[in-house]
Amino acid sequence: MKALSIYPEPVMEIFMGDKTIEYRTWQTDYRGDLLICAGSKKEPGFVNGYAYFVVSLLDIRLEDGWDDDQRGYEWMLGAPRLIRPIPVRGRLFLFDVDDAQIHYIEGGDLGAYPSWQKANEFRKAYAKQYLEPIMYRPNIDTHIGGIYGSVIAPEEKPEPPKPAVDMPVQSLLDAILSLDPFPPTTVDTSRAHPEFELGLARYPSQKVGAVKWLQGLIKRKKTSGREAYNEKQNLLCLLWLAEALGEGQNILIKAIENAMAYNTMPERCEAFRLVIPFNRIKELVDNIGGWRIDPAMKSKN
Repeated sequence: MKALSIYPEPVMEIFMGDKTIEYRTWQTDYRGDLLICAGSKKEPGFVNGYAYFVVSLLDIRLEDGWDDDQRGYEWMLGAPRLIRPIPVRGRLFLFDVDDAQIHYIEGGDLGAYPSWQKANEFRKAYAKQYLEPIMYRPNIDTHIGGIYGSVIAPEEKPEPPKPAVDMPVQSLLDAILSLDPFPPTTVDTSRAHPEFELGLARYPSQKVGAVKWLQGLIKRKKTSGREAYNEKQNLLCLLWLAEALGEGQNILIKAIENAMAYNTMPERCEAFRLVIPFNRIKELVDNIGGWRIDPAMKSKN
């Protein structure tokens, strides 16, 4: 069976029925059964490294609003059909898993129930039996994560999360227009890892690439700076943004070292954001004194 690896939390959103579209920058002619695999990234309270349901890949559509040199695709997914969890090592793009490993759970076709509530009764029982034993819980106080926590373990009542800080994409764009396009740590890292520049040769600097990226988001009416930062899959761009905004050298080095412990770009970007999260970017933007003025901008003034 064809399989697709996704981060553990979005896999749970599909499991709960709250996510029926998966966004990709690539497409395939394949349509039909698709085994969804939770990636190996360890997220407390989530299942990682396992597949536990199959969906139907119904269609793939071009996402509206993209520029000619960019493409985004909406993968339309059917309702989950639950299986006995199997360990799967995720890979890029579609890959094959032996059908002999896939054993469907009786009553596990969540799309066959007359209501979400009825399906959820079965979903809860399944999660208790099959998912809780394989969830990543580094300690006994780790709450079951994500939107499904209250369904699987309603007796657990974690403290309500603090409101996430955010800022408009336009504000982030306004802030970076006056930043230095070539700060030293970004330049040195780029020279040390020229492979990171693949696909970006049309931009003379990470700053120009960041401006084009944010302008594209605004054009597509994407307004959350937090979401933009957390979804960016370009390590050099994240590094440039933090350094140009005035992040300290020791923190930058720690973030790079943390990122380079991983092999794929998505993993490296996630590791970088663990050291320099969006909250810190917001603080740097708010700290006007931390901005480094582009000399070209200075001369115009």
